Amino acid sequence: MTSSQAFSRRRLIGYGAGALTIGAVSGLSACTGSTPPLPPAQGGGGANSVRESPMLAEQVKAGKLPKLAERLPTKPMVQELWSGPGQYGGTLHVAEDDALQAQVVTSYASYGLLEWNLRGTDGVPSLAESFEANSDNSEYRIKLRQGLKWSDGKPLTTDDVLFAFKDVHLNKTLNPTPPVWLRNPDLTDPKISVDGDAIVVKFKGPFSLFRKYLYMPFQSHQAIKPKHYLQAFHPDFTSQKKLEAAAKKAGFDTWDQLFGAKDDPWLNADRPTAAAFVMQKAASGNSRTASYVRNPYYFKTDPDGRQLPYIDKMNAQILSDDTLNLRAANGELDLQATELAFTSTGLLQKSAESKGFRVMRWQARSSNINLFLNLSHKDPATRKLFANIDFRAALSHAINRDELNSQLLGGIGTYRQFTPEPPDAYAIDGAGRRFLEYDVATANKLLDGLGLTKRNSSGIRLRSDGKPLEFVVIFVEAAAIVKLSDALNFVANTWKEIGVKLTLKPVDNTLYYEILPSNSYDIIQYTGHSVDWDMEPIWFVPQNNSFRAAPAYGDWCSTNGKVGMEPTDDIKNLWKLWGELVGAPTDEARIEAGRKITKQWDEQVYVIGLIGIPFRPAIANVKLQNVRDDKEVPSVYFHGFEGVTKPDQQWFKD
Repeated sequence: MTSSQAFSRRRLIGYGAGALTIGAVSGLSACTGSTPPLPPAQGGGGANSVRESPMLAEQVKAGKLPKLAERLPTKPMVQELWSGPGQYGGTLHVAEDDALQAQVVTSYASYGLLEWNLRGTDGVPSLAESFEANSDNSEYRIKLRQGLKWSDGKPLTTDDVLFAFKDVHLNKTLNPTPPVWLRNPDLTDPKISVDGDAIVVKFKGPFSLFRKYLYMPFQSHQAIKPKHYLQAFHPDFTSQKKLEAAAKKAGFDTWDQLFGAKDDPWLNADRPTAAAFVMQKAASGNSRTASYVRNPYYFKTDPDGRQLPYIDKMNAQILSDDTLNLRAANGELDLQATELAFTSTGLLQKSAESKGFRVMRWQARSSNINLFLNLSHKDPATRKLFANIDFRAALSHAINRDELNSQLLGGIGTYRQFTPEPPDAYAIDGAGRRFLEYDVATANKLLDGLGLTKRNSSGIRLRSDGKPLEFVVIFVEAAAIVKLSDALNFVANTWKEIGVKLTLKPVDNTLYYEILPSNSYDIIQYTGHSVDWDMEPIWFVPQNNSFRAAPAYGDWCSTNGKVGMEPTDDIKNLWKLWGELVGAPTDEARIEAGRKITKQWDEQVYVIGLIGIPFRPAIANVKLQNVRDDKEVPSVYFHGFEGVTKPDQQWFKD
């Protein structure tokens, strides 16, 4: 029996936003492409009969570019459109607030073997023509479309997938341990081989999340890399002496640092891509603007057989939060959701008509402001307090969320404790509702019951060792939801009523991510991801030292006790359940394990939730067409921010 014959037929329960949605059935529990060969152009001789952008047609005529038929794969991916076919041309203007975050790449220049379907409910083949899983999720077959090309015109083949998996992600210098998306619970490396025209990835045991990782925009490009370009910076393909000299010349100490820089699609304009837009200039120097141009070898067409994207160019500015919101309100950005402040909604609506844009309301997933108490605190007395559910309940009951909602959001905000929430596949009814009532009497009673009855002259309770009950909350000031310092100052004032002192410590991003893994904090603020969190499990399981609820416990679990701090039994159970989830042989077993994690978080209330917004504002130029605008648009990292609306099929009217 060949490897391909070993796969069995079964139905998939959807991974994505639609919990328990039945996935596509196409033999072999596959996610299989059904795109036909390039169809004849339609449109009765009008705009729709033109199969490529005029700017590319001119390059073909001048002999600078091959004909379209030579640039497209044998079976292009046919992109479903939101409303209808578009016109070629135009420049899209967007922005982000951090030159190092590369959100624009995730939103507008992602690519992968798989991708989200049009409505973001499941994954579909993309660069892959088909994708198949065996009966227990331990072996996967990936067949690429034939005739694919990188943005520089070089062939994109199975060699590029093998290179990404074997030579990059399983290289012990570049990755001492396999990345999470290529690592099932036993941490053994998968076996990767070629079987005919397919790549076969075989894990030691079931790995239920592998498929989902491959269609997440922030992750998808990692599964396929331009070998012809990157091998010049890899010691398996280039002499060590030559590589060391190149690294030194570029200002790096080691070859892997050089490789990482060359493999960065946001900072290195020379790196070939398979995305809709190709970077021409990185956002550096005084310009603070990254410029992109359409990829002449992009592998998608619209249903009329016309190559995408419709838009020719894109400019991405790096702006401060305040400036970004002002530019949006002034109509200077064509499509923007990322970093738009909820508090700017009124200003946006007021200026929309006169400035030529429309305001949309996208889903506010993962928007709750949360307080992560450090359950692995270095101080044993503090650690013991934080581990006690009565203590966490007291802190939560002492927060008047109705008043906080009224003061900061005019009463339209939402609030819940931090647990997986709908439409996440692991959400359970009623979760996240414990200890939300404002009840100072109950809070005081709970603290008294813990022996914290004595107070100092300032009214702050004293621990058994005589030290005051004082904590510092670390946060990065932002206003995308509400101004964080306003929300945290409100908490500090209410906690005074129960004899707990909270001091605010704003830090920048760099310091925040230095403090987090060092386990050197009392409380840390973050929104966290409560939908599709299995793609970044640090929010609910102690996977590494970025586990905000207990970084030292995360270290211990991820290294089998070599470093970090041994967790309590309940935290160990989260790690055990995560292993069951990732190693589930069926989708039903995966969801069952995930819901057990949700149940434990609901019962224990490890993290205190404050307040969230009912929607996220997004704006679009009135001339920009094929922009998704419905109540289900998820404006989140896991859907690629603005990428959720498939920018490669957007176009400018007139």
